[in-house]
Amino acid sequence: MYRYTLCLLKSENEVLLLNREKSPAMGLWNGVGGKIESGETVEASVCREVFEETGYKIEHPLYKGEVVLHGEQQVGMHLFVVEVTKHEAADKVQRTREGILEWKRIDWVLHPDNMGIISNLKQYLQPMLDHPMPRRHTFRYDGHELLTYTHDQLDEASSIVHKTR
Repeated sequence: MYRYTLCLLKSENEVLLLNREKSPAMGLWNGVGGKIESGETVEASVCREVFEETGYKIEHPLYKGEVVLHGEQQVGMHLFVVEVTKHEAADKVQRTREGILEWKRIDWVLHPDNMGIISNLKQYLQPMLDHPMPRRHTFRYDGHELLTYTHDQLDEASSIVHKTR
């Protein structure tokens, strides 16, 4: 079981991203999420984290799989996406205790010259949006250098959807 969640809030062709002010990934744009608290379900954790970091109250985010990072340690997180309607003030940059929130166009996020996005998000965002079934996204690193990235469909037996509902 992984200890973290990550959620991408999507509105049409944009996603809400957080530019973190602290480690890990300080100064890079990423989705929102965090650590699953003791006794908390994965879905409850992602809903809590989204509300704490963005102010959006979400229910039943769509489970999109998992991200596994192999490097000095193995870290994993449950991946979610939720379609939302942007708040009235959503076109303004919002400063939070975690960093800066801003809506970004998906094509901007994926642009090959964009160095401000956490590297693994640039890899799994399009497959996550293109494939309806949950997928496992596996990354292997040497330090901060990405060595390999693969993704494949999760089978129903390993899918968190069946474990949380």
